[in-house]
Amino acid sequence: MPHLWQYWNWSERMNIIFNHVVVQYDTAPTPALGPVNLIIHGGECVLISGPNGGGKTTFARVLAGVLLPSSGDLQLSDGRMREEWTENLVGWLQQEPEHQIVGTSVEEDIMLSSIWHAKSHQEVLQRTDEALFRTRLEGMKRRAWDSLSGGELHLAAVAAILAQRAQVLVVDEPETMLDSSAQEHIVEILDQQKRDGRTLIIISHDSRWIELADRYLWIAQGEVCELAKHAMFEALHDDWWRFCQGLAELKGAAEWTKDSDWCKPRELGQHLWPF
Repeated sequence: MPHLWQYWNWSERMNIIFNHVVVQYDTAPTPALGPVNLIIHGGECVLISGPNGGGKTTFARVLAGVLLPSSGDLQLSDGRMREEWTENLVGWLQQEPEHQIVGTSVEEDIMLSSIWHAKSHQEVLQRTDEALFRTRLEGMKRRAWDSLSGGELHLAAVAAILAQRAQVLVVDEPETMLDSSAQEHIVEILDQQKRDGRTLIIISHDSRWIELADRYLWIAQGEVCELAKHAMFEALHDDWWRFCQGLAELKGAAEWTKDSDWCKPRELGQHLWPF
């Protein structure tokens, strides 16, 4: 298979600058996000985490261009404002992949993604074949999307994003709905994207992404805070413990400690789904 760097437009590998970006909804007393003053450097991997409802997805939507800031702006280091960015600059993998599937089959969906960005029919086929190869979906390319499992659907959405060959990838909970083998594969895919020079924005509560990342952001109550690597590790584990404690309390567990079965994924699954 050809390497992605053969098609890379290195002039596009630029910093993304958030200039006092604020998202304020009409009915909310405080901003959903911001003010954000931040530089994301071209080619780096940024891991973003934080409590649910804290502003992570709002951040992703602003970066992907589907939500306009109430105030402030985004620009590239060459001065181009967000509305001037090329269509293939940012690719966004949403947490619910069914929301971005538009084709009737796996292959068709990837081809439709390619058509928006390719310059010829030959390039459409090349992008599609490459995305199928990288996600190991060649054997199910004729499958209808509504016949796929949650994990297969997620990989199909990943393949469609790869076919865009975006310079910046924003991926929301990329390990969601995948079994352990597929999770390892998605790590390999994103690691390769990073080595190919792409900028990665990974939104997740999973500590597996800490080693891949270069920087760490914690978003809570709309505020963006940069953390050191060890601080992000501790924050993610504290977040997991709070989640497990809440489940244990809901289930009426008599005792709970950080060493209990409620904090072990396999045992936790047996508590939640005993049959």
